[in-house]
Amino acid sequence: MHIVFALLFFGAVYAQKKGDEAWKTYPSNNAIAKAVAKQPDTTKKDTSKPGNVKIVQDFRLNKLLEKHVYINDSIGTVKGYRIQIFSSSGVGSKKEAQKVKTEFLRRYPKTTARLDFDSPNFKVRAGTFRTKLEALKFHNEIQKHFPHSFIITDEIELEELD
Repeated sequence: MHIVFALLFFGAVYAQKKGDEAWKTYPSNNAIAKAVAKQPDTTKKDTSKPGNVKIVQDFRLNKLLEKHVYINDSIGTVKGYRIQIFSSSGVGSKKEAQKVKTEFLRRYPKTTARLDFDSPNFKVRAGTFRTKLEALKFHNEIQKHFPHSFIITDEIELEELD
């Protein structure tokens, strides 16, 4: 048993020593570049002939894709962003929300605004943005007039998106 271990140990040491010397005889980068330059260019393909591609897939994939399309068409909304510019509850909050909405539409007539009732709060939400970056850009623009506004995620109707 000791003999086998000793042979394995000395064999590993010998292999390591040979490996350490092998790097000294490795060709330089210049020699490698010359060898690569001599190789034929196999990246050029003949595109003059049309080809055929056969796709082999499980039949259930088409069913799954059809189901995915059907579900998305029936939902009619996507995840998007709006800017909430007002929220209040209590006596007179609906009237105040309507004033804020009117003021917003007077200042920014090209942007939509909606008045939502999420019991017990009346909320005014502005814009329909697909990305948070778009919402942030507009939020920075309106913040001087609506300093308590903030960006929220919301389900956006597909028809609302520009």
